[in-house]
Amino acid sequence: MTKPLVITIHGLLRTRYSMSYLGSKLRQRGFEVLNYGYPSRRYPLQAQAERLDEFISARVEKTRPLNF
Repeated sequence: MTKPLVITIHGLLRTRYSMSYLGSKLRQRGFEVLNYGYPSRRYPLQAQAERLDEFISARVEKTRPLNF
């Protein structure tokens, strides 16, 4: 059985490391965690969405349920 998948995404002006604690706690509770980091002020929203889509597409099967 596959573990439920959670993708963590930090907020503006933060880094992927700000989600480390949450990711650790989720793993302890049986989730698989992917921690997505992005340069929050470098690209416009549309470009950020495209980069997130590429991140997910490269790592997750299309039929697998996602949690954020």
